[in-house]
Amino acid sequence: MRALTIGSRAARRRMHGARMQGHARGFTLIETVLVLVIVGILAMVGISRFVGTTAFEERGFYDELVAGTRYAQRLAVGTHCVVQVDIDAVNDRYDLYFPDAAPTNCDDGAAASFGANPVPHPAGSGDFEGGAPGGVDITGAGLAFYYDALGRPSATGSVGVNGRSLTVEVETGYVH
Repeated sequence: MRALTIGSRAARRRMHGARMQGHARGFTLIETVLVLVIVGILAMVGISRFVGTTAFEERGFYDELVAGTRYAQRLAVGTHCVVQVDIDAVNDRYDLYFPDAAPTNCDDGAAASFGANPVPHPAGSGDFEGGAPGGVDITGAGLAFYYDALGRPSATGSVGVNGRSLTVEVETGYVH
C-alpha cells in the first residue's frame, strides 16, 4: 500500500471532498438575511402585543389636537372669519366652529355665538372634530377660545393629554 502524500492526487481529492462537505453544511447569505427579516417581523408583532398601543394612541391624539388647533388659526386667517376651538376636558373631545351667523357675520368673535356651524373637515369626511381614544384623557379645565382674522386667540391657556401639555400662547396664538 502506498502512503498518501499531500501532493498526491488522492489526497487532493479527499481534501476537496472535505471542503465540499463543510461548504454544503453552511448557510447562504440569502438564507441568513431571510431568517433575520422573519425574526424581526415576529419580534415587532410580539413586542406590540406585550407593550400595548396606549402610548401610540396618546401621542396620536395629542398630535391630532395640536394640528386641529393650528388648522383653526390658519383657517381664521385664510377666510377672515373667526374660528372657535372648543376643547372639552369632561367628554375628552375637541370641535372647531364658525360663528353661527357665518358667512354674514364673520368679523366679531366676541359678539358671535358658536356651536351650530361646525367647520367641515378638509378631507371631506364630515365635521372637523375629534375624540380621545379609550385610555386617553384631556386634563385641566378645558379650553374654549376663538382665533380672529389676524390669527390672534381670544384667550390663552393649556390643557393636558396624559402628561403632555398643549399650550396656546398670548397674541401670536402659537400652539405647542
